[in-house]
Amino acid sequence: MPQSAETSLRSVNAGNFNLEVGESKKIVLVDFYSDWCDACKVIAPILEKIAGEGIVKVVKLNVDENPELASQFGVVEIPDLKIFNVGKVVDTFLGEISEPDIVDWLYRAIADWSPPLKIMPQSAKTSVKAVNATNFDLEVVESTKIVLVAFSSPGCTPCKAIAPILEEIAGEMKGIIKVVTLNVDEDPELRVQFGVRPIPTLKIFDSGKVAGTFIGAKPKSVIVDWIYQTIADWS
Repeated sequence: MPQSAETSLRSVNAGNFNLEVGESKKIVLVDFYSDWCDACKVIAPILEKIAGEGIVKVVKLNVDENPELASQFGVVEIPDLKIFNVGKVVDTFLGEISEPDIVDWLYRAIADWSPPLKIMPQSAKTSVKAVNATNFDLEVVESTKIVLVAFSSPGCTPCKAIAPILEEIAGEMKGIIKVVTLNVDEDPELRVQFGVRPIPTLKIFDSGKVAGTFIGAKPKSVIVDWIYQTIADWS
């Protein structure tokens, strides 16, 4: 991990825990660790990378220096990773874990906790319109705007994880790109027509033609970079 990236993961303690975690408007992953813990050292660069990618806010807490917080949240074994949302523990993972497993666990925890999870204001959820076989030509193929189509399914955990990201992009890039979602379970013929296999699959359409394809759930910054690059390359 480059030295310059080390600021992505912030240390918290009893003095600022409520501000950084309890009152945070973001989802927060807290790494309860100790300097002597070898397993903690192994996952440290993975957490640094995740912090830099912006999937969630990531902080670390030294349990030796803050035993009262460790006790408060039932930390017995370390490393202990806990996801917090609105000051409450969403999920916990104990022990050493690989990067793919951590990311998968994060997405699953976020998706599974969807009822109380407030990643984005309810009022913003109209930014992404659902399309289907009936209105696909009108909304996508014949659109005068560049359109980002998210091929997804209600049962797809990564699809649920990037849904709020797409909502944000739809609102922030309004005027640059139109964002819609298509349920592949309900419209399998469109899935086949556009060669969609893994989901989520994001496709950018311009004048009815596919300009670019992006597969999988990634951080917002990565998706936004892909959108701009695709538009630039296509133009």
